[in-house]
Amino acid sequence: MFESITMKFLTQPKVVAAVDIFRALQSAATSLKNNLMIFAAVAAVASIVLGGIFFFFGRKGAENGKTHVGYVLLGVGVILAAGSIVFSMFSMFGQTPQGL
Repeated sequence: MFESITMKFLTQPKVVAAVDIFRALQSAATSLKNNLMIFAAVAAVASIVLGGIFFFFGRKGAENGKTHVGYVLLGVGVILAAGSIVFSMFSMFGQTPQGL
């Protein structure tokens, strides 16, 4: 009797976890990427406005403003280039990126 119960328990198919962890991680990463891109755009606009405000504070402020806006534009360029850099790294090693 005990043997038939254990054999029935061991041979029945069971669903331990019905969650595809990789799909959940991919959707979380995509959501994080979208949220970070929105934050980066807002931060870039705010930083450019701040750099423009520096121009109101004389010659030294204008120089600081130019430097600040230059760094902001450099950062925006890095952010925009990150997608193509990742894509080229994937293709360099013979892979196709999913979800880019």
